[in-house]
Amino acid sequence: NQDPIGQKIRHGGLAGGTWAVIVGVVGHIRFDSLAGEEASSGFVQSANKGAYYYSVYQTGAPYGYLMAKTLGNPAALAPVLRSTVRDVDSGQPVHDFETMDQRVRTSLGPQRLATTLLGIFAGLAVLLAAVGLYGVVSYGVANRTHEFGIRIALGARPAEIARMVLADAARLAIPGAVIGIVVGVVLTRLMASLLYGVDAADPLTFLGVALLLVFIALLASYIPARRATKVDPMVALRHE
Repeated sequence: NQDPIGQKIRHGGLAGGTWAVIVGVVGHIRFDSLAGEEASSGFVQSANKGAYYYSVYQTGAPYGYLMAKTLGNPAALAPVLRSTVRDVDSGQPVHDFETMDQRVRTSLGPQRLATTLLGIFAGLAVLLAAVGLYGVVSYGVANRTHEFGIRIALGARPAEIARMVLADAARLAIPGAVIGIVVGVVLTRLMASLLYGVDAADPLTFLGVALLLVFIALLASYIPARRATKVDPMVALRHE
């Protein structure tokens, strides 16, 4: 709760434990990972502990990173950088060449794996839900064969029968989607650490997924609905 400029800071692992004067303050950073909050232990800098920058001439850092921006192929720049460093200091090793995209992918690797697995499981869950709903609707249509035959015999059009079956499926799917949204909102806190640059409670995502599930439910009910429209009244009236 005071201006840090001009204050002194000391860290036993850096600059020999001598006092250093604070000359500036930077914004929030993610020191080692783009997603989640980082743990703080020992001499590890992290978002929780705070990150601090010393001049390389003060700390005598054992290693450093050189970042180069290029408009061409980044991999083609590696021999040039290695040769340039060798011209300055022939004994200086140069290794660990990676593009920024590669480093970002490495940083987000665990999150990408987790979200990929969750995506696969979610796809399987949607498939199972579609198959289950198809089975329920198909069973219901089979049990209502006699009813459909009477309706058709009394003048009901096939489109009306199909709408009736799809409406029954919607009455199953829409409450299920609403319950899923409520449960999903409650569980967003568990997902927050797996996301980067995306709000865990994004309303457009929840609405889009709910509409997708309702659409899949109606699609799974389409075949039973089509079968219901083709019921022969004479056969249906004799159906037990």
